[in-house]
Amino acid sequence: MDSRSTYKHIDDSVITERSKMLMAVAFLVWAVCIYELILASLWYHIAGIVISSCLCLIFTLFNLGYGLNNHRLVLWYSSKVVRILFYIFCFGVTFLLVLFILVHLLALDPKPHQFPTKCKKVTNCIRLTTDNKTNVDVHGLKIPVLNDNKDEVYATTETFFADYPGTQPLSQHNLGNNILLHFRTITSFFGFADDSYVLIIPSDTTTSVWIQGESRLGTSDFGVNRARMVEYLDYLKTHHNVTYI
Repeated sequence: MDSRSTYKHIDDSVITERSKMLMAVAFLVWAVCIYELILASLWYHIAGIVISSCLCLIFTLFNLGYGLNNHRLVLWYSSKVVRILFYIFCFGVTFLLVLFILVHLLALDPKPHQFPTKCKKVTNCIRLTTDNKTNVDVHGLKIPVLNDNKDEVYATTETFFADYPGTQPLSQHNLGNNILLHFRTITSFFGFADDSYVLIIPSDTTTSVWIQGESRLGTSDFGVNRARMVEYLDYLKTHHNVTYI
């Protein structure tokens, strides 16, 4: 038997053994990836759908990729260096997908039927209500009072959050004359969720707005909820005659 025949025989054996192992790994990663895709779809998280789909495609092409050698097909990871890179890639993809799933499972949509009574964590939440003067003192924010009826304020609020990136309306409740709106904003990569609660409170001639924005996970929101609240307040100011209390 010449060296060329021996090389082919050994190469075929290695490919067969590694293929069995990698098919099991591939099945696990594909299952995780599909689960993430389903969760992203349920949240209407377009970036999550695109990212999980691309990762599944990349992993599939990498696992099933072939190169031409001596007019026959061999796996790309036949060399030691590429095999190590392949394992690192598999670990990275699996870690990201598991992280995506944990983010989703640990941050399911709340179903509020009233405006939150307080922030769950003061470090990842900002609240603007008459019973909370902290944000007025520390952040310089004040409760807006608009010289318009609640329907006009409702329309402005809906428009702002409809145009805000990664945001979806979750619920609306009529609490007597008041209107409670709940919105969810998703970050572009990992899909971390923030909740925005807006309570529209009409009186005889004016309408007040209470706001609370908070992150579902973590101990800090890096200022994103405050930034969103400031943008919303500025948006109200450009569309209504606003005073503050």
